[in-house]
Amino acid sequence: MNGHAEFAGGGTINVVGNTKHAYASDEYTQFKADFGTFNVTSAVSDGIHVEQYLHVLGGAFHVSGVGGDCVDVSITKDPTDVQNGQILIEGGTFDIAVTADDVKGLKCDSAMTVTGGTIKAQVSGLGTKGISTGTDLLIAQTGETPTLIDMQVTGTTYMPGDATLESKCRGIKVKGNFTFDGGTIKISATGAKSKAISVDGIYTYKSGSINCAVDAAN
Repeated sequence: MNGHAEFAGGGTINVVGNTKHAYASDEYTQFKADFGTFNVTSAVSDGIHVEQYLHVLGGAFHVSGVGGDCVDVSITKDPTDVQNGQILIEGGTFDIAVTADDVKGLKCDSAMTVTGGTIKAQVSGLGTKGISTGTDLLIAQTGETPTLIDMQVTGTTYMPGDATLESKCRGIKVKGNFTFDGGTIKISATGAKSKAISVDGIYTYKSGSINCAVDAAN
């Protein structure tokens, strides 16, 4: 899709990507609070691929059977674009299956902010990540909509022993800082060498319920 897209109203959208992404936009995409259901049942590459930013206020998103990332938000060529490379989730529900090797469930090149809604993920591919951010991650609960992150991580290591390609399975991988300020995080990581949450920067806990360890620099 050329230009940005905004989705509102009920109903169901079913998409597949027979040659590449199931859904792609070269500018931002927004799903309004009254949005219905978005289903991706298969794609050669990403399920949902957006440039600039993705803003989700509501709706139900089911993504499975993809060869790339379930949701991928990339930075545009224009550095002045607002919220470039970000994912912002204020409501809605994501139900995603991350099964291909070395891919991500929700991935953005910049920051991710989750202040409401539910993200459920089955993370089973080799070296997969349920959530992956290029910079910082904020998970909080700022309104009446509960925030829930619920993942089962069973994947193991992709290309073990290769210094350039090796990738370990993670529920959440944050390349910057991670702040948790409300809501609930439930992640089980049982795959060999997998971890629930890995943070390259600083982890700051302010409030909320979390049942798993956070591996961080601090």
